[in-house]
Amino acid sequence: MLSDLVGGLTAQHWPVTVLTSRLRYDRVEAPLPARDSYHGATVRRLWSTRFGRASLLGRSLDYLSFYLSAMIAVLVHGRRGHVLVALTDPPMIGTVLHIIARLRGMKVVHWLQDIFPEVAQALLPAAQKSSVMRMAKWFRNVSLKRSDALVVLGERMFEHVEEQGIIAGKIHIISNWADEVGLRPIAPDQNPLRLAWGLTDQLVIGYSGNLGRAHEFETIVQAIFQTKDTPNLKFLFIGQGAQLEPLKQRLQTLDLLHRVHFEGYQPREKLSESLSAADVHLVSLQPELEGLIVPSKLYGALAVGRPVIFIGDLDGEVARVLERNDCGKSVAVGDASALAQSVQSYMESARLQLESAAARSAFLQNYTFALAAQRWSGVLVALE
Repeated sequence: MLSDLVGGLTAQHWPVTVLTSRLRYDRVEAPLPARDSYHGATVRRLWSTRFGRASLLGRSLDYLSFYLSAMIAVLVHGRRGHVLVALTDPPMIGTVLHIIARLRGMKVVHWLQDIFPEVAQALLPAAQKSSVMRMAKWFRNVSLKRSDALVVLGERMFEHVEEQGIIAGKIHIISNWADEVGLRPIAPDQNPLRLAWGLTDQLVIGYSGNLGRAHEFETIVQAIFQTKDTPNLKFLFIGQGAQLEPLKQRLQTLDLLHRVHFEGYQPREKLSESLSAADVHLVSLQPELEGLIVPSKLYGALAVGRPVIFIGDLDGEVARVLERNDCGKSVAVGDASALAQSVQSYMESARLQLESAAARSAFLQNYTFALAAQRWSGVLVALE
């Protein structure tokens, strides 16, 4: 998302500097240059420790050292009239940098890809009553209230932020997006990846992207079990995540591994083929995370014209999008029978074709990068 936005803003002649880390998400030992450029933007990769994501302590030290480097970088390079756009990874980086940005006369925009510490409180029961988390939330809210603008990803996130006492006029909804130029629907019989993966002549139900702690999968497992005797039906998982091995173990326990095909992350140049390998996509989110996270895998599925079955809050952000655009179905977490019935309903080719067309139409009207870049430019122009 950030790489796309940087390219879009520089194309509109905005001067952009990116402050990021020297750590790759997948390989912390891989060397990355301290200075770089991307589509005309200056990229400054800041020093931090290099423990990686294997342990919570090491990851926390990486975050803390990056906070320190980022504070120094903003202090040194920030100027009056500059705009600091702060994301949410590492958590609360915008809150950490807010005071220094103000001291340098900068304006501050928070780009809320997720909302911390509420996410931690939802996922970690011990954090729910933590005084540290309450204090973090108080500081976060002070930072949001004193910012110049906030960008959130959807209606439910807007509602949650407004409940924190943020003035509605300061909050802008700019959904995440997919690449309308690079992503296109590919018919099953013309898809080389689908052929290579042995998925011809089947209805393929796919899950693409990260399968993390925010994503519920037991309902999917039970639906696979309930449809195990349905002919010409295959489930496809593409990607990685903390829940991938537990998912495989559950499938093995139920003797269902033969019903599922697994692949790793695919290169960006093959994304159209990868996303189009499924006839229908699954998106899941734990209900307690509604308003805190929006699964961006939704937009890739819509971009290649594939209907989506959402497992989560029936009034969630994804559920609202699907209902509004008639391009999928939503089922509650734990309702495996409803999920199994929804999957089997797409065996009817007319329904599949109708909702596939609706998915692509919804994407082109609402979730292209061109639209998002235009909206972002509008936010920045208003701050001048």
